[in-house]
Amino acid sequence: MPEPVDVVVTTRNRPELLREALAAIRAQDHAGVVTTHVVFDGCAADHSVADSDPMRPVRVLTNLRTPGLAGGRNTGIEAGSAPYVAFCDDDDLWRPDKLSRQVPELVRGHDTVVSGITVVYADHEVVRIPRSEDLELATLVRRRVMEAHPPPSSYDAAH
Repeated sequence: MPEPVDVVVTTRNRPELLREALAAIRAQDHAGVVTTHVVFDGCAADHSVADSDPMRPVRVLTNLRTPGLAGGRNTGIEAGSAPYVAFCDDDDLWRPDKLSRQVPELVRGHDTVVSGITVVYADHEVVRIPRSEDLELATLVRRRVMEAHPPPSSYDAAH
């Protein structure tokens, strides 16, 4: 059986976007279990998004750590037990093959796998794929690499 994956989604008062993000996570063609930990940050938890599907369970959590993305992600990481963790913003949509393409790279020994993004605007799209040199530690500590850290309204390109 392919490796299980924990997905952490931090959200705050964006129920429609969250439901779209969850649908994209559920649609992953990765054959392993994908457990999604939805962390509600600074708002009431919506337990209606919980799901007990054995292959795509969704767990609802409340962020009890530092408010914001980092605290929410840490809450989700602590709740999980899978050997691999993926982050999905509540306004991101993953392509169905994202995990089936990335998890084998992690199993082969890579510490991190970045696939790039497609930013969707009202009238056009911009594909952003990181260059190898942009993912070196010296670069990552100096500046934000958008391709490795999706912004709001992004779509994972899985290239």
